[in-house]
Amino acid sequence: MRELPQHYGKFEKKNLETPQTIADKTNGKRYNSIMARDLYHDAVKRALQKEGWQITADPLKIPVEDTNFLIDLGAERLIAAELGSERIAVEIKVFGGVSLVADFHLALGQVLNYSLILREIDPNRKLWLAIPADTYQTFFHGRYPTRALAHIEVGMIVFNPNSEVIEQWI
Repeated sequence: MRELPQHYGKFEKKNLETPQTIADKTNGKRYNSIMARDLYHDAVKRALQKEGWQITADPLKIPVEDTNFLIDLGAERLIAAELGSERIAVEIKVFGGVSLVADFHLALGQVLNYSLILREIDPNRKLWLAIPADTYQTFFHGRYPTRALAHIEVGMIVFNPNSEVIEQWI
């Protein structure tokens, strides 16, 4: 039997957003889903900052027809003065539900939607899925999920939530 990630089944209730708190923060605009701030949101944010990324949106709001999508983070990093900047969108996932496979299917559908939208609205922004290192080691490493993300052109950030560092960009 395979070992589950250390954080499996845990989430931080104090940071959960409700439809009302989202409406309060967005002047009543409608969003496509309840945004639950993932357990490791701040750890990923700090890890990106340690690597020189400037957080430009938390969350990154993408308007689509009569609604908006919320991607966890938008960030930018100067490449070189003459080359401009690199821009990314980061969706953070904990994979702490009842089933890792079910969590992956939900995440894959979500990032597929975000990827399609970004290609139309902001094609120079690269989408990344951030996952904890223990989830990568137990579920993603050398497996189908990594190939599926590559197929839809979504990168993967593997981060250590304790040290708040990015271990890999895949």
